[in-house]
Amino acid sequence: MGALAIGFSLIVQPLGVSSVQAQQPKPNVLFILADNMGYGDIGVYGGGELRGAPTPRIDRFAAEGLRLTQFSEMRIRQRRARLPMTS
Repeated sequence: MGALAIGFSLIVQPLGVSSVQAQQPKPNVLFILADNMGYGDIGVYGGGELRGAPTPRIDRFAAEGLRLTQFSEMRIRQRRARLPMTS
């Protein structure tokens, strides 16, 4: 009888937990990491087809969501740009 109760609780418990987890909305976050890509290379910021590379899906994401436009360059990048070129 005790084994039956333990077995039943092991089966029922995960079902209750999964239904609680399914109700919680997950955030929709898209993080794009690209090398050698400027602010104006994406269509929503004035690039895209004008620069020869249309970005319709990224443009749609930007139209439906939030655009983060306040950013700055890392300080290490600014320092390296000031170093003289040697060969």
